[in-house]
Amino acid sequence: VKKQDGRYLNTPMTVKWLLRRSPTSLAGGVPFFESMVFDRWGHLDESIRRGKPAVYGSEWLEQHPGSYRVYEEGMIALARMAADEVVARVTRSVPSTARRLLDVGGGHGLYSIRFCRRYPDLSATVFDLPQAVEVARETIAAEGMDGQVTAQAGDVWIDDFDTGYDVVLLFNLIHAYLPDKNVELLRKVSGALNRGGLIVIMEQIAGRVFGSTATVLARLQALNYFNDLEAQTYGFEDIAGWLAQTGFVNPHQINLLKTPGFSLVLGTKTG
Repeated sequence: VKKQDGRYLNTPMTVKWLLRRSPTSLAGGVPFFESMVFDRWGHLDESIRRGKPAVYGSEWLEQHPGSYRVYEEGMIALARMAADEVVARVTRSVPSTARRLLDVGGGHGLYSIRFCRRYPDLSATVFDLPQAVEVARETIAAEGMDGQVTAQAGDVWIDDFDTGYDVVLLFNLIHAYLPDKNVELLRKVSGALNRGGLIVIMEQIAGRVFGSTATVLARLQALNYFNDLEAQTYGFEDIAGWLAQTGFVNPHQINLLKTPGFSLVLGTKTG
């Protein structure tokens, strides 16, 4: 803030990043990191002693009414930082004939919205649990994208995906599962894609990140996954191996600059 005539005023930086009415607002990330990360790390020492979370994230959410909304607002704040770069870095790989996108575990739906803004002929389906779909529908309506983006409630392990998609997004999901479950999930995603379709995975990738900041953030996030989910980060070689097993070729990694520690892994369905 700045002081003027005995009063404190917002600076242009504050207006851009911390006012909720701003389209680039990261305000939702403040309560997210305060309650969903820092408070949860109060259990870290006990998690380390047990070798598993002292309180699983799902349990913590149930114990704190309204916390799921805080979680999604934090995810939206992170997406606002990353979405435009993600779309730009993927542009050359999106098939020119792409018309349908599936966003698995897409939560708030902001990534689907940005892809559809970049590709006016593209329509997207955000597939996630009911509480996430509620937030997605609000985001879609607020962004005026009801005509291109829809939300479908479901469970990736129970409900079937539709088929005939050209692009599938799998963002911040595979870290939550063991390798055999990720192979199962990728096989299901492969079945939903057309031949030549594109899969885009976004994760904190163990190793193969550039710069000390990205390295530290990736390792901190790996520790956070352990404390929250009994989960972990995986290396590019792990993910590439799973893609090869499930009908994808040409896997390659793209490190993101605006969100250090995050990377994309892309692959193309062969048949």
